[in-house]
Amino acid sequence: TGESDAGNIYYGAIPPNLRPNSPVIVFIHGYSSRASTWWDGNDMYAKAYNDGYRTAFVSVHPDKTMWVNGQLFRNMLNTITSKYGVQRVVVVAHSKGGLDTDAALVHYGGTAKVERVITLGSPHFGTPLADLAQSGWVSWLSNVFGQVNDATYCLQTGYAGYFRSQTDNHPNRPNARFRTIGAWGYGGLLWISGQYLNWNGGGRSNGGNDGVVTYPSTKRPNSMHLLGGYGTSATNVDHLEVHKGKYMWTHIKNNLP
Repeated sequence: TGESDAGNIYYGAIPPNLRPNSPVIVFIHGYSSRASTWWDGNDMYAKAYNDGYRTAFVSVHPDKTMWVNGQLFRNMLNTITSKYGVQRVVVVAHSKGGLDTDAALVHYGGTAKVERVITLGSPHFGTPLADLAQSGWVSWLSNVFGQVNDATYCLQTGYAGYFRSQTDNHPNRPNARFRTIGAWGYGGLLWISGQYLNWNGGGRSNGGNDGVVTYPSTKRPNSMHLLGGYGTSATNVDHLEVHKGKYMWTHIKNNLP
């Protein structure tokens, strides 16, 4: 994917059919990814544009903690709201981007700039795959992580639990309004990791897993959880699909203020 473009903001074109009083939607990617994940092999940007929404897409560090990315993202939110001349935006976050957003809002004061956050497959309680990556790397993990770094470290279930303890009791927490979506379909490259998660908190009785994150981990405390887990057709997608427009734009649109 080339070198990181962290710190960059990409603004979508202003749609000719711009909806009056519609929110600006800011999209933030997940682990080892970048802004282009929303338009490269993904129709999310096209769907938002065609439906008349203004958009911005950010690149944060693909391999850093939620603390580092949270500060960066908060500064980007200031830039984006100024550029569009709006007070607040809606954030749509994939995977670890949900934790980066949580840090940006609760810990770094971004709540004033964000009306609502919608997370897609975000590991709010971490993932057992990160625990495994830190303790005993196995070859199939390269389909999920690529390498061990600060990001995998902070996605361990223990560290994510620490982050939750610092976040859920924070005085600014009630000002951060989240809605969450989790998925449960997995196969292909994520088949082995999905099987592993079946035995580690992501079995059918718990709602399943998307090949990277268990369904229970996608539920942020004090937040509205949308759709359902195992057996829900809308969420029968894997971790690499849960941020794609063809699967999720309808549900995002239905949850915009």
